Amino acid sequence: TLTNNPIRPLIMGRKKENPNYATNHELPWREDSSNSSTKYLRNKLRHDIIPLFKELNPGFLSTMSDNMGKLGEVADIFAREIDSKKKHLLTQKDDSYFISVENLIEEDHYKVILYEILQEFGFTNSLVEDILSSIKTKESGKLFYSSEYRLVKDRDQLIIERILDKNFQRY
Repeated sequence: TLTNNPIRPLIMGRKKENPNYATNHELPWREDSSNSSTKYLRNKLRHDIIPLFKELNPGFLSTMSDNMGKLGEVADIFAREIDSKKKHLLTQKDDSYFISVENLIEEDHYKVILYEILQEFGFTNSLVEDILSSIKTKESGKLFYSSEYRLVKDRDQLIIERILDKNFQRY
């Protein structure tokens, strides 16, 4: 039903313009009462912070809109580059994944690349930092765990395998 899945066709419009648009196009308009409360962070920004920025810089909204568009494009470029690096660095054999340590550290920004690869396996930023430390110290046999995967730092590679025993608990 519509009440469980509200349609928000005007979500990209400005707040002041939306009721007029709805009226002009004979659309029902309902204002959510939570929108006026600054108890919620989104509304605190909308009602207090953004107007202050607009007061300091009248072109604030235009500048932010331009910046958001550019950041979206940068995110697309980043995602394509990371996909390319993943294809180059991450290999799969049966149910295991391998990353050559030598090939990884030859990459510019290999820390970011490793994080982007490993976050898909559930490894957090702090775990990736620990894995990078084990690479630098050339520790072999060190184990790292995400909720579903185990990573083994071998001499020459990182080996990622799914944890098959669901009752497995780390200590």
